[in-house]
Order: sequence, then C-alpha cells, then structure tokens
Amino acid sequence: MLTYRLMIKGRVQGVGYRRFTQAQMQKLGLAGWVRNVSDGSVEVQISCDESLLNQIVETLRKGPSLSSVAYVEVQKILLRHELPSPFEIVADE
Repeated sequence: MLTYRLMIKGRVQGVGYRRFTQAQMQKLGLAGWVRNVSDGSVEVQISCDESLLNQIVETLRKGPSLSSVAYVEVQKILLRHELPSPFEIVADE
C-alpha cells in the first residue's frame, strides 16, 4: 500500500464534501483522513493500492451534488505515522 495526499480545488467547502469523502473512503475500507484547508480547498490523505487510485480520484472529482471540483492534485508521500482507520474527518488546517 502507498500513501497519497490529494488536494481538491473548486467549490468544495460548505457543500458536504468532507462527509461525502468520508463515506466513500469508508465504503472502500481505506485508512486516512480529510480536512478543509484555509485556502478553500480540501486535503485528503489515504493509504491504498495504486490500482485503486484512479477510482478514488474519479469519485473525488464527482463529489457531492452541490460541489464543483476544478481539479484533484495527487502526490505520493512518505508515511511518518499510521493513518486512522476507519477513514475520518479531522480538524481544519
């Protein structure tokens, strides 16, 4: 399993995006977290197989009905500590 940091840009705060993300990642049984970022974006950190990454990105591009995602930036990161499981919403940056 690899760990990824995803930054979601667009209209993603105040539209249920974090709860949507939490529900979708828990359905997949993934460890990780989601939070709002002060610049208006949403940050996600997940541990998953590389083969699942495209599905996750497509799900996050879709988002909940009130969201409008401009783009999803994906970065592979080194994990310094274990991510929470089940997937959770954490405090804003």
